[in-house]
Amino acid sequence: MLLGLFVLCSWVACGGNGKSRRGTSDGAGTAASGAGTSGGGSQSQCGACQPGAHRCNEEYLLICDDDCSWALDDTCASAALCDDSAGRCRSCGAGETRCVGDAWQGCAADGTSWVTLEECLGPCTESGCDPCPIADELRCTALDPADPNSVATVLELCVSGVGWVNQDTCSSESVCRETVDETARESSVFTGACLAPVCEAGDRRCDPDNPTYLQACSETGVSWRVLIVCSGGQTCQASADGTPSCAG
Repeated sequence: MLLGLFVLCSWVACGGNGKSRRGTSDGAGTAASGAGTSGGGSQSQCGACQPGAHRCNEEYLLICDDDCSWALDDTCASAALCDDSAGRCRSCGAGETRCVGDAWQGCAADGTSWVTLEECLGPCTESGCDPCPIADELRCTALDPADPNSVATVLELCVSGVGWVNQDTCSSESVCRETVDETARESSVFTGACLAPVCEAGDRRCDPDNPTYLQACSETGVSWRVLIVCSGGQTCQASADGTPSCAG
C-alpha cells in the first residue's frame, strides 16, 4: 500500500511530456519533449530539470515549469538567437550591422535590440556610412568647423572609399563656391586647386569658343559667364574701342 502511494505521488510531481506556456503546437511539443534533461544548475527531486531553468532546442526556448517538466517559453527567429543563459531570444548577433533607411545600426551588446550607430549623409552600407556620396564631387567647408564664424574656404574632393580630401584653401568663400559650380558645369576646369583669377570683375568679351555668346567676368574674377546670347543671325563683335555687342 505504501509503495503504491509513493508511485502515485512521484507521477503527479513529475508530470508527463513538456507543456507549452505560450500555446501548443506539434513543433513546440516536439521541442519540449526533445529537450532532455537540464545541463546546468541543481536538479529537482524528479530529476528532469530545475524549475525556472532555461535551455534551447534549436530555435525553441524552453523553461522548466514548477512541476519539473519542460515547456515552450518562446520561439526565436533562429537557433543562433536562442540564448538559454539569459533565458530569452536575442534580436541580433554580436557584431551584426544593418541599414534602416539612412541609419547604420549595430546589434546592442546584450543582443536584445538594434542601436543606431550613425545617420548617413551618403549611402548606407552594412560596413558603415559611405564617407562621401558622389565620387569626384567637390564641396566647400569651414577652415575651423568648430568656429561658427569660420567661412567655408576649404575646397574638398570626394574620394570613393576614402572620404573627403582637402584640395586647397581658397582666397574667399565665393571663390571656393564658384570653383565648385564651374567644375560641376565642366569637370575639365578643375586642376586640383581653387580657380585662379582670369579677368577683372565686370569686364566683357566675346566668347572665343562660341561667337554668339557675349560674356561678363564674374564678381570673383575667376570665370567668364554668358551674359547675352546673340540671336537673329547676329554674332558677338567687338567695336573699335573693344566693347563687345551683338551685331550682324
